[in-house]
Amino acid sequence: MNLKEKKIIRANELAQLLGISTTTLWRWRRKNLMPQPIYLGPRMIGWRPEDVNSWLENASAQGGI
Repeated sequence: MNLKEKKIIRANELAQLLGISTTTLWRWRRKNLMPQPIYLGPRMIGWRPEDVNSWLENASAQGGI
């Protein structure tokens, strides 16, 4: 899937794209190891593809997450 085609990436989808569990995703988020999500509703969050791409490029340049 091309991230540029998406407007918002939900947690399950992001975890799948990264090859990690949603539990790991929440741990990384709590430790500020990844971009903060945007809130779509009281109990709904997602990430902007450009934020995820930027984060992945920076992590890759630094040798990993």
